[in-house]
Amino acid sequence: MARFGCFSIRTVCRSCGLPVPVNGPVLTLACTECFDEMRLTPDTLAGFMNDFEEEYEGLSEGEGRSGTLMGGDGTFNYTYHRISPRCGSCGKSLEISSPAENSAFRCGGCGKLYHVAAVPEEYAKEVPSARFSITPEPLPESAAGKADENNGKKPEKPVVMACPQCGVALSLTAAAGRITGCRYCGAEVYVPDPVWLRLHPVKTAEDWIVWFEGKNRKQLESERRVKDLEEEKAELKAWRLRKGPAKRKGRFWPILAVIGGFFVVLIGFSLVLSYLGYEPEQIRSVMSRIGKPLDFPRH
Repeated sequence: MARFGCFSIRTVCRSCGLPVPVNGPVLTLACTECFDEMRLTPDTLAGFMNDFEEEYEGLSEGEGRSGTLMGGDGTFNYTYHRISPRCGSCGKSLEISSPAENSAFRCGGCGKLYHVAAVPEEYAKEVPSARFSITPEPLPESAAGKADENNGKKPEKPVVMACPQCGVALSLTAAAGRITGCRYCGAEVYVPDPVWLRLHPVKTAEDWIVWFEGKNRKQLESERRVKDLEEEKAELKAWRLRKGPAKRKGRFWPILAVIGGFFVVLIGFSLVLSYLGYEPEQIRSVMSRIGKPLDFPRH
């Protein structure tokens, strides 16, 4: 049965320290202010998803957890809830009956576009129950994300502004730097904030959804431990069956050796006494003192 978790996560840029939203199970993040690219290890986001899965049964609809995590990938502010899929903009329920990988659909209320993609392999290994992600923008690693490097956020047409020194029109695109040169007068022009934000819209943290199905990591690990224990017991039982008869057989040899040795000593001792001239009655009397009376034949 499908289970849904809603996540909202933010971190900070390692270079400029400004907030960077994590709008899906991604492996790379780009700061929209300084353009520094950050590589994420799967452990952090996978940890949030596994924690949600382990707590799922104890959560009611709308309940969840929020907090701050500091680790090797940086500082993360996170929130997750057990909630039926709904639009992050208008709150209307999203109809997701059977998601198809690399597909998209719109909210029936406000028309907001959502993208469906299989959870990246790096996360699927860490979170075996995670099947699909439903995000407001395509994952960079998905087919839709690779086909649309700008994620539909940046304008297709250039933005035009006047050079403050000579007045010539400057045609700027997202590839332009914060300080760009005028091709007419050669002046270095600082791109003002309104134009810069038009070229590089600030990303905000948005809710994204993970479709979970099947057994979670903790359940699978528990099953593996039980299976390993059963295999160990079976191997120990087989070993005992192989070694048991030989071991039991070996226990009697020392006893037989002692008994045999005892009788050899008695016989040897009686022969010595007979050689020394002892009569049978005398030998029997001596033997009765050191062991069980022997029934020697009388002459």
